[in-house]
Amino acid sequence: MKKVKLQLKALIFKNCILLLLLILLAIPAIMAQSIIDTNYARTLYDSAKVNYSNGDYDQAIQNLNQVLILKKKKVNDNNPEYFKVYNRLGLIYKKQGVLLKAIEFYQKAIENTTKDYNLSIINGNIANIHSETGDYTKAILYLEESLLILKNSKRKDKYSRIQNNYRNQGHAYYKAGQMKLA
Repeated sequence: MKKVKLQLKALIFKNCILLLLLILLAIPAIMAQSIIDTNYARTLYDSAKVNYSNGDYDQAIQNLNQVLILKKKKVNDNNPEYFKVYNRLGLIYKKQGVLLKAIEFYQKAIENTTKDYNLSIINGNIANIHSETGDYTKAILYLEESLLILKNSKRKDKYSRIQNNYRNQGHAYYKAGQMKLA
């Protein structure tokens, strides 16, 4: 009986060593796949930007959806960050005139960033949609939020964005019939 127990313990020990060895051998393969997925996601995102510029919105949407699938396999949010993918989808749907879906993706972009400058850009995008649909009150609110963020930003390129937001806000006030504020 002791001999069987010793053989069983030896077998368990050998299996543990084998399992450990397999894990150690698999780690480089997993890491390599992760690098491949990250590079492929970047390539897809860049392709989506080109497709967007060329007006091939359907292909751009397909590429961005593939990026999201690849990103869901990863634990951390790396380049292209989620907010960029969602913001790009919002831009595409806005161009296609599917404004509610564009706002939905802009909201997802907001949920996936904490950087103030990114928030100001996305708020400006949402404001432009509300202005297009004639909801000038909402447009003004989003532009105000964007301006507050930009005023506190330390970025050097914030001034052109501030200028655009004031212009857009003036237009929204004008369309809302508030000439003094415009």
